Amino acid sequence: MALHILNCSIDSPDAQPDHVPENLSYNDIESVAELVIEHILGFDNIIPEQDEHDTEDGGSISIAKILFYCQPISVFSLTTTEDVLPSAERPIHYRDTYASQFHPEIVPPPPKNRLG
Repeated sequence: MALHILNCSIDSPDAQPDHVPENLSYNDIESVAELVIEHILGFDNIIPEQDEHDTEDGGSISIAKILFYCQPISVFSLTTTEDVLPSAERPIHYRDTYASQFHPEIVPPPPKNRLG
């Protein structure tokens, strides 16, 4: 994504208005890819020049045309220590999740004697 944004445009503004054709014999660098291929890697004029339309400010893309997407941040709140830590005035209430499964009338058998 970063390479795509960098490659959007490094096109310099034209000195002449759009109705005057550009001099295509001059190698105008118009993108990061063209800069890397032609100047750093040394392949001269590998990307052909063309007479493209420029906007009023000279650049081929404006920052207003780039769509930025922001992921919404979920809102959360931390509980205070009063809710977590017990106090002398407020007894601890345990949740009886399995209390309904307890049957005091069922007495388990005594353990077997393994010595005998």
